Amino acid sequence: MRGLLSVTFSGLTGDPITLRDLPLLRFEGEVLRAQPGGPILAEHRVQTWEVKGRRFSRLECGGPLQVYFERANGQRSEAFGPFDSFSCVDGIAHVEHEVFAFADRAIGDWYAHRNGQHWPLMVVVPPTAL
Repeated sequence: MRGLLSVTFSGLTGDPITLRDLPLLRFEGEVLRAQPGGPILAEHRVQTWEVKGRRFSRLECGGPLQVYFERANGQRSEAFGPFDSFSCVDGIAHVEHEVFAFADRAIGDWYAHRNGQHWPLMVVVPPTAL
């Protein structure tokens, strides 16, 4: 059986929320789903993640995990990782505490630092999922 992910949303105040047993994290611009066409788990708005009616400044996911980018036609980038950590703060994605990609709000996609390209989708998966 392949691994599953957990993602924690936290902020400066209040209790964090953790969503567990997710097959993947699919960032469609600034919308987060656990599968293509699945329900919206979280949405990034005005520098915060909105989850279950609450707002959080940070999203964190522990590894091991890999990240790849994808286009609407199914074309994928290479898989990066494995990494021990993934996080997003204010539309900037980090792996191992280094900038990895950022949400380009003017275009509505992700700019990947590792390959210098824009991609509509960023996907985080357990290493065994690829």
